[in-house]
Amino acid sequence: MKSKNCKKGLIVMMSLIIPCLGFAVKADSQRAVRLNDEGVMLMKKNDANGAINKFRAAIDADRTCMSAYHNLGKLLIVAKQYDAAIQLNRNGLSVSPSDQGCLVQLVQAAALAGNAELCRNTLKDGGFLKKPNMLPSMALLLAAQKSYSEAEFAIDIATAQFPKSAECWYNKGIIHERQNKWASAESAYARAVAVDPKNTDAWINRGNMQDRLGNADNAIASYEKAYALSPDSSLVLYNLGRMLVLTGRNPRRGLALLQKATKCGISSGAPEARELLLHLVKQTKKGAAK
Repeated sequence: MKSKNCKKGLIVMMSLIIPCLGFAVKADSQRAVRLNDEGVMLMKKNDANGAINKFRAAIDADRTCMSAYHNLGKLLIVAKQYDAAIQLNRNGLSVSPSDQGCLVQLVQAAALAGNAELCRNTLKDGGFLKKPNMLPSMALLLAAQKSYSEAEFAIDIATAQFPKSAECWYNKGIIHERQNKWASAESAYARAVAVDPKNTDAWINRGNMQDRLGNADNAIASYEKAYALSPDSSLVLYNLGRMLVLTGRNPRRGLALLQKATKCGISSGAPEARELLLHLVKQTKKGAAK
């Protein structure tokens, strides 16, 4: 009888404790959200130190508050506290192993810290390979921070893993172009248009690389492909018009395309077209004066 009463007492006690624990967890989660929001407000006011303290407090209140990890990680990377950012994102991944934000920041921080082994091991992590767009995007991010060796490592994994992805080949072209590797960039853009012949940007960039390599005819052919796809694009009009005028292949048509490009406001290619036309007018006047 006594044993039964003890069991009943224990059941009653647990029924009281469990709701209290749930309430405490909820309260911690709400406090973490509030602290994170306060940190975001301080970030907007350029109070980095105050924001860092708020985000750390949010994580202390609730280790599963991933937004606080992401926000704190950004600030640590900007402050060049790369080792601290690495440890933070490792902690975040121990809570949520597939968290995209922590994976990306871990790679960023590792590359900036010169920790190539950690950077590359993380890039080969299943979290990146499960999503086709993550690796090419990560590669561009690494290139933007001039971590070119790691950017190439990432994009090579991406093109091997997803050889039929035009985005992978296009991003590879961008990464090589930023390093002035014109020939390899042209090859990557060629693969991009082979996968997706309707990729206007890839045709433009391929033409740019062919122009850099001195292949004017090939460049014009690529720009013509882009023009067939996007005849009203100011960037296409500028590039094709420029080549037709400067190479003497078809100056009249080239000038017409440049003039059309100038009517596209401030869109990419329009200011360049206006500048080139002004230059051509000046050159014509100088020639007439002689």
